[in-house]
Amino acid sequence: MQKGINNVHDKFFKRYMSEPSVAKDFLKTFLPKKLLQEIDIESLKMSKDSYISSELTETFSDIIFDFKNSKIKDGQSYKISILLEHKSYIDKNIYLQLLQYIVNGHLSQEKSKVPLQPIITVILYHGRDVWIPKKMIDLFDNIPKAIKQYIPKFDAVFIDLSKFSDHELQSIGNYFLSSALLLQKYSRTPEDLLLKVNKIFSTLESVSSRNLIKPIIVYFLNVTQLKIEEMEKIIDKIPSSLKIEVMSTYENIFSAGEQKGEEKGLQKGLQKVIISGYAQGFSIEDLSKLTGLSEKKVQEIINDSK
Repeated sequence: MQKGINNVHDKFFKRYMSEPSVAKDFLKTFLPKKLLQEIDIESLKMSKDSYISSELTETFSDIIFDFKNSKIKDGQSYKISILLEHKSYIDKNIYLQLLQYIVNGHLSQEKSKVPLQPIITVILYHGRDVWIPKKMIDLFDNIPKAIKQYIPKFDAVFIDLSKFSDHELQSIGNYFLSSALLLQKYSRTPEDLLLKVNKIFSTLESVSSRNLIKPIIVYFLNVTQLKIEEMEKIIDKIPSSLKIEVMSTYENIFSAGEQKGEEKGLQKGLQKVIISGYAQGFSIEDLSKLTGLSEKKVQEIINDSK
């Protein structure tokens, strides 16, 4: 996987998990019930720490949350590390890498002169292939029983998005999180993702914060890498309230590198969006801000359409 693509997944994951309400709903949905009983989910606080070494930066994107123990009132805390695994192939050594991650974490705690705290690793996987991660013991062949006890043993929460139906992801209740997970579920198969456009963006219509919508649009466009003619074909599948934002974001991301013919096509796409937006009650000023075109140009497009 190329570094640039890794960064796209990495940045998107960190962006949506940086929202406390989203992170809480994510953990409530995917952490085992017994584990949830041991932590006070409402005490979630993002940590500035990172336990990823330079050798692992191409593999993991870590986000660390601090939690209070729900059963101890004086405030014992746990550190839970959320890792995004975004390889498109099976990694038989994942537990070996996790072990390094955990050791780095405990060494960091010791260096900071704080009591050692448990680190629980959670992997969100959205690759193409079916993957059942091998634990440490599985990495060794023909180990005598007397020696097995000396091999490190630990568990991790493994989340394979392909195992969850679209309906299950949409039923989470957090509309932004549902859309984000659906996008990641199909991020390795853009052809399938395009078939889910209406479902994903229809869910976004219920998101109250417009600041949360932009990362979804940017991630979608980066993953699909649509040409202008392809964009024109799917724009009608996107809810009217989001069309202008999608086209405006498309222009900001890709217009600098487009050829003249494609730029002409993009302008044609923006014209469609402006006309549609005006018909739905958007003001000239709003359409100008959303598309990046001058108010005069927007007015000209509307006049020409009449």
